[in-house]
Amino acid sequence: MPTSITFTTLLDWVDGRLEADRTAAVAAHVAETPEAAETVEWIRSFREAGTSMPLEAPPADLSAELRAAFRRHTAVPPGTGAVGELSGDTRPFRIAAGARATAGEGVGHVVLEGDGTTLTLSVLNRRPDVVDLHGHVAWTGTGQRPEIVITAPDPTSRRVARPEANGEFRLTDVARGVDEVWVVSPAASLHARLDLRSDL
Repeated sequence: MPTSITFTTLLDWVDGRLEADRTAAVAAHVAETPEAAETVEWIRSFREAGTSMPLEAPPADLSAELRAAFRRHTAVPPGTGAVGELSGDTRPFRIAAGARATAGEGVGHVVLEGDGTTLTLSVLNRRPDVVDLHGHVAWTGTGQRPEIVITAPDPTSRRVARPEANGEFRLTDVARGVDEVWVVSPAASLHARLDLRSDL
């Protein structure tokens, strides 16, 4: 496949997310390239298999136990850590307002710095109601790896990310209603406000 037509491009084409001129070019490429046509067929069969799988609810007692464990491990004590600040932002409340935008790509970047912790977030605008967050956290010391907690007035929107050893993490389909981010560990802490409703 040409480098301009990647697997992701084909996936977007199958899902109808490409603009009209790009759609026509990819359609022509698929029609002329057996490798691309085979990849598209695989994507479609994978999607069909996925939608035909029955979804079963877990037992009620297991669901209740998991919810309780989630609440225990994600509760953040009020006042933990200092309010972090958005790099270069001099406003008194240090509000991380959506981010630094990359024109035309729907991507914003936020860098937050706190006591012994630096958090970098890339905000990807996927749909009007949700975003994806890709990030990296760096912390001083060699203690326990921090957790990133995204909170919102609606408790069902709360999310927790446990970074890899290199500090990278990813949260998909994050509700735009989330309004705070916490980095929590015994050795490092950071707290900042977020506004994911801002247009990027």
